[in-house]
Amino acid sequence: MRTGSLPALPSRLAVASALTACCACLAPNLARAEGSLGAGAELASTQALRVTTDIFVDVINPAVETIVWTGKGNVTVTDPLGATVGTFASGATITPSMSGSYKLDLLENQFDVDGNGGLVNGTQVAWDVTLFVSGVPRDGRVYSFAWGFNTGGFNMASATNASFYARVPGGDTESFAVMELRTDGLAGFIFEVQGNSTGVRGPNAGRSVPEVGNSAANEYQMYLNPPDDATYSFLGPQVRDFSFRGGTEITGGVPACDEFVGGATTGEFVFTSNVVGSFHLVCDLNRDGRFDIVDTGDFLFLGAAVAGTNRVPFDGRDNNGNPFPVGDHQCSVRLTVGEFHYVGRDIETSFRGLRMFQVGANGSLTPLNMFWNDALVQANATTMPAPYAFISASTSGPLGLNSGDPLDPPVPLGETVTPPGANARAWGDFVAMGGSGTGKGNEAYLDTYTWLSEDVSAPITIHSVDGSIDSDMDGLTDYTERCITGTLTDSADSDGDTVNDFVETRGGMPNVNTDMDLLVDALDTDDDGDCVPTADEDPDHDGDPTNDDSDGDTRPDYRDADDDGDGIGPCDEDANMNGDPLDDDADMDGIPDYLELDSDGDCALRATIPNILCQDNLDQCPLVPEDANDYMDDDGCPEPDGDADGVPDAIDNCPVIPNTDQANLDDDDDGDVCDEDIDGDGLRNICEIPTTDACPVACADVCADLPSCSGCAATDPRDADSDDGGLSDGAEVARGGDPLNEDDDVLPGLISGGGVYTCGVGHAGSPLAPLLAFVALGLALVVRRGSRS
Repeated sequence: MRTGSLPALPSRLAVASALTACCACLAPNLARAEGSLGAGAELASTQALRVTTDIFVDVINPAVETIVWTGKGNVTVTDPLGATVGTFASGATITPSMSGSYKLDLLENQFDVDGNGGLVNGTQVAWDVTLFVSGVPRDGRVYSFAWGFNTGGFNMASATNASFYARVPGGDTESFAVMELRTDGLAGFIFEVQGNSTGVRGPNAGRSVPEVGNSAANEYQMYLNPPDDATYSFLGPQVRDFSFRGGTEITGGVPACDEFVGGATTGEFVFTSNVVGSFHLVCDLNRDGRFDIVDTGDFLFLGAAVAGTNRVPFDGRDNNGNPFPVGDHQCSVRLTVGEFHYVGRDIETSFRGLRMFQVGANGSLTPLNMFWNDALVQANATTMPAPYAFISASTSGPLGLNSGDPLDPPVPLGETVTPPGANARAWGDFVAMGGSGTGKGNEAYLDTYTWLSEDVSAPITIHSVDGSIDSDMDGLTDYTERCITGTLTDSADSDGDTVNDFVETRGGMPNVNTDMDLLVDALDTDDDGDCVPTADEDPDHDGDPTNDDSDGDTRPDYRDADDDGDGIGPCDEDANMNGDPLDDDADMDGIPDYLELDSDGDCALRATIPNILCQDNLDQCPLVPEDANDYMDDDGCPEPDGDADGVPDAIDNCPVIPNTDQANLDDDDDGDVCDEDIDGDGLRNICEIPTTDACPVACADVCADLPSCSGCAATDPRDADSDDGGLSDGAEVARGGDPLNEDDDVLPGLISGGGVYTCGVGHAGSPLAPLLAFVALGLALVVRRGSRS
């Protein structure tokens, strides 16, 4: 019967102190060489070592410790760093230089072989390895990861009746506990003794299996005596947050999925652990309400646990490779510390059987519950010898078989017989046929295991579903919609955007999200996030947005954030900013701007302006068409025309007064309508008026140099030379001439009057005054000479 809990263990410090004291006081009387040599040896002399065995020796204090090998042939010694120390003959002293494990590599079998490589009976050589501390032998230092023996036969005389001590992890890197594997009648002829944390490799971990196609790791240090190098302590395991997620066959599935299609999809069990250990993931497939690790009817996955988050992949198949039946299944996980599997390879007999004990720091032994499941090899089981002449048990039962009081003799458990005090895992009959072994252990791995402490999770429910059901007939199975796409199983169009879920998930892919917002396309009414609902991205109005591709880029409009390919998204082509690009049509041609490369329609001007930048992404004014304002440039924008006369301001000779004809009599920079001197004769238009009109005050500045100027000339404001005399009106006025009398154009001032400004014609301010003075002087000289004569 399984013990409910193990005795509380002392602290690591207490363990180490107790162990040291124990070893110190016992060493003088009990310490000896470790091996098969001499009286009281751990192994019988028939347990000859094979050359494949690597022996290790723990050195703790190299200053006072030495090693001696005794046996057949030499050994090559390697230090803890892997460097070769040397080759040593039997009896030679090996002096270590550092602490750690030294490896002794046998160079010979500890027996003679015949021409076929078999053992020659009677040639077995007893051997041992001794570690001396200050010249005193010390036990508990010699181990191997796999003790390889050749005992020379399958019979009882060749059997091993010894104990091996496994140093097992105690949950972290500092804690190591010890278990005793006690054998009684272990007969395998050529066999190994080793141990690990999970049993055979692969999906049958925790089960006994045929030898072919299987293997087991040599993980643990197997000592011949309780090891010095152990704390004899372990941590209490705690399992938390046990859960299951389906749909892991594809990345990005629905996180909350707790279902799978047996044998077709995958999932993942997750749990957290506070220790390094082992786990047993069990699902109650036979629905008997028990999570039975040795019942073939239940599912078992046994593996190594790490401290932290553990993820266990699941393919929806049972241990026989068959899909889980459709329905709900309860699953639980057991987390263990110090789990030890002895996986006996090709061992025909174990009678009266194996037992397992926890070893305390003070040497105490606590019986442990042993577990096994031989269902895959039980057909080869044979009747054991008397007085237990019955078939050995195929399983330990769900609670395991307790090893009982260490002082009690081993009593095998039978398949159909449970003798009083049954406490041993046994099989076989010491019989060989034709030189080969028999029984279920022959050419098989028989796994027997136990652990020190456990924690079991609360059960969870997982759902195995029929992967062919498609309730809404959208082309996606219900499983796919619940676990991969996250769409509805009762609606073929989950978001009601007129596009089928199958299409919007691209055939059942997860996380199809065109606009990378918070909603996948199949749940998003605007798949591409372009402000135009998917249902409205159907320009041909056939009710199917999937066949509309306005810009011909092979992406349908409902998945294209720029339907017309003009470099401007529909959201930005919403000119009236009402959130609906459907009602914006700059050129009023009935096609919304977001579906036109040229929203304002000015590409129609290419015949006149070949290089016009009219496409929306190039057009500087994509919503306002270029006009016919002499096309000053090709930027796609209409030219500024402040007076709206059809002539761009840049070339308008009068940009503030409409003058479509651009009339400019004097060809200056100002058009006639805004030119104060239309004829360019130097007289402002307002000063060239009939004499009967009042002369504007503004005309006074025309005669700035003629103080007596008080009137206006009746000259023609549109004729620069009103009298056609050869000088402009302004020039004649400026020199005091008459702009209406052609005769004085050559000799100014000789004729005065005649509708001219009432300015003194001989005014000193006139620019011709010096010339007039010169003429007058000439006339005076002529008169004087005439009078002298």
